[in-house]
Amino acid sequence: MGASPDEPAHIIKAAAVAQGEWLGQRSEQSGVVEVAVPRGLASAQEWACTAHDSSQPASCLPNFVSDGKLTPTVTSAGLYNPVYYALVGWPSLLTDDPRLAVYGMRVVSAVLVSFFFAVTMTALLTFRRPFIAGIATLTVLTPTVFFLTGAVNPNALEVATGAALLSVLLLLVRGPELRSPAVAVAVVAVSGALLANTRGLSPLWMASIALIAIVGAPWPRLRALLARPAAWAALAALAAGVGFAVWWLLYSGTLGSMGSFSGAGAVTPVRAFVTMLVDRAFDPGLIGLFGWLDTPAPEITFVLWSFLSLGLVLAAAIVARGRDIAALLMALAMFFLIPPAMQAASIEASGYIWQGRYTLIAFAALAVTCAVILMQADPAVRLERRVQRKALILVVALVTAVQAYTLLFTTKRYAVGIDGWWGDFLHAAHWYPPLGPFTWVIALVLGLAAIAVVWAAWAEKPVDAEAPVDVEAPVDAEAPALLLPTR
Repeated sequence: MGASPDEPAHIIKAAAVAQGEWLGQRSEQSGVVEVAVPRGLASAQEWACTAHDSSQPASCLPNFVSDGKLTPTVTSAGLYNPVYYALVGWPSLLTDDPRLAVYGMRVVSAVLVSFFFAVTMTALLTFRRPFIAGIATLTVLTPTVFFLTGAVNPNALEVATGAALLSVLLLLVRGPELRSPAVAVAVVAVSGALLANTRGLSPLWMASIALIAIVGAPWPRLRALLARPAAWAALAALAAGVGFAVWWLLYSGTLGSMGSFSGAGAVTPVRAFVTMLVDRAFDPGLIGLFGWLDTPAPEITFVLWSFLSLGLVLAAAIVARGRDIAALLMALAMFFLIPPAMQAASIEASGYIWQGRYTLIAFAALAVTCAVILMQADPAVRLERRVQRKALILVVALVTAVQAYTLLFTTKRYAVGIDGWWGDFLHAAHWYPPLGPFTWVIALVLGLAAIAVVWAAWAEKPVDAEAPVDVEAPVDAEAPALLLPTR
C-alpha cells in the first residue's frame, strides 16, 4: 500500500472526489489542500514507510483501521483534474476497510488502462502486420507501465489513452479500409477526451498526437474522414474534453502550484532545457523504476527495452519516406523536446520536477508511429512469414522472462529489502503480497502467453489479408458500422 510515487495522495484525492469534494480547502503549502475522507483512508500518508529507502521491507506498514467516519486530512493531489479520480474512487464508498477500498481503486484503474491498451493492440493488428504490431505493443508495455497500471495513479491512464488515440487515428487515416470507422471514431472521442483530463500537461500531449496523425495522413483519406458527421461529433467531444481540462487548469491553478524542488530559483531555463535534453532524455523511469523512484529494475530489463525501442526507431527511419518522415520527426520531437521545454518553463518556480514516467506517453506515441511506418513499408523490405513467426516467438519469450524476473525482483525488494538474500525471500520474508509472490508471476506469464496466441492467430490469416494498403485511397463513406477490416 502506498508503494508507488505519491499513491497516498492519489488515494486520498480519489476518496475525496467520490465523496463529492472535487477541490478541497487550499492550505498555506503550495499545491496541498485539505479534504474530508473516511478515517481508514485519511492515514494513507503514513503507509509510505518504504518510500525512498529500498532497504526497508513493507513489514513497516502500520495497522489499518476500518472506520468510515469522515476525517480531515491533506493531499498534494488535491488540485489535480478530478476526472480520473471520479472514475476510480467509487470503491471507497462500498467499504470501510481501507485495504479493500484501495484494492478496489487499483482494480478499476487497471481495467480502464488495460482496455485502452487493448484498443491500441487491436488497432495495430488491424494493419495486418501482426509481427510488427506485437513488437510495438511489447515495447510500449514496459515494466514501469505495468507498475503504474497496478497503482492509484493517473499516469498509466494517460499513457494508455494516448497510445489508443494515436493508433486509432492512424488506423483511420492510413490503415486498411474499415467497413465503417464509426466505432473507431467513437474510440477517438472517448480516448481523447479522457486523455485531455488525466494530468495537467495532457492537453499538450493530445495536441502533439493530433499533429503526428495529421502530418502522416494522406489528404484524400483525411478529407474523406472529415466529410463524415461522426467525425465532427468526435471533434466536438474532443473540444469539450479539452475545454473542461483547460478550465480546470485555470480554475485550480494546478500548473502554478507544483511545489518546490531542487533547482528552484537557482537554475536558468536555458540550463534546465539543455540538462534535460542532454543528460535526462533517457530516464530509467521509462523502463523500470519502482517504489518512490528508489528501486531500479535489473540491468537486463534496460538492455531488452533499449534494444526493442531503438530497433523500432532505426527500422522506421530506414524505410520512412515522404509523409512517414514528417510523422517520425514529429514523434521524435514530442519525445525529445517537450520534456525539456516544460522543465525549462517550470524550473524557476518549481525546480527539477520532471520524471521519466511523465515521458511515457511520448515514448508510446513514438513506438506506435514507428510501427505504422514499418507496417506500411514496401513489401520488398518485409520479412517472410516463417521468419516473422520465429522472431516474434523469440521476442515474446524474452519479454515474458524479463517481465517475470523484474516482477519477482521488485517483490523481493518489498519482502526483504533490495539487498536481501533470495533465500530469505523464499523462506523468511518480512512481507508477501496477497496470494503470495509466485501467483502474480504465473498470472503475468499466462497473460503474455495469451497475447502471443492472439498474434499467432492473426499471423495465420490468408495471404490476401496482408496485401499492401493504398493509403492514398479515400475511405468509403457508406460502409457498415464495424471496426473490422474488409476481406
